[in-house]
Amino acid sequence: MQLKPQLTEVGSSIYLTASIMLASIDYSSVVEYAIKALIGGVIWVGVKISGEMVIEKLKRRKK
Repeated sequence: MQLKPQLTEVGSSIYLTASIMLASIDYSSVVEYAIKALIGGVIWVGVKISGEMVIEKLKRRKK
């Protein structure tokens, strides 16, 4: 009796689970979330850069 590697069975069950999960995703919600996350990231970067500029201005004034 020869034993088969368990890796193929695990891989196929992971593939099956992933395909079921991906099939049930509402892609319009994912795209909407991605757009909101991108806009939020741009706003965060803008605030971060402007904050650093203000700090640099305050440092120059103190000198």
